[in-house]
Amino acid sequence: MAAAFAAVSGLVSLESIVKAVPEYVPKKYVEANIKAVVEAYESMKKIQNVSRPPA
Repeated sequence: MAAAFAAVSGLVSLESIVKAVPEYVPKKYVEANIKAVVEAYESMKKIQNVSRPPA
């Protein structure tokens, strides 16, 4: 959810979310969670670009 919010709002950087993951996720799940964060961020950026009408 944080990654989607970051992608849409621009208020939080992807880098800051990735850096925060190890602080909140058990060590054995960090890599998988970082991958999920990046995928969610990139997916929302794509959706955002597709859903905007041309200028």
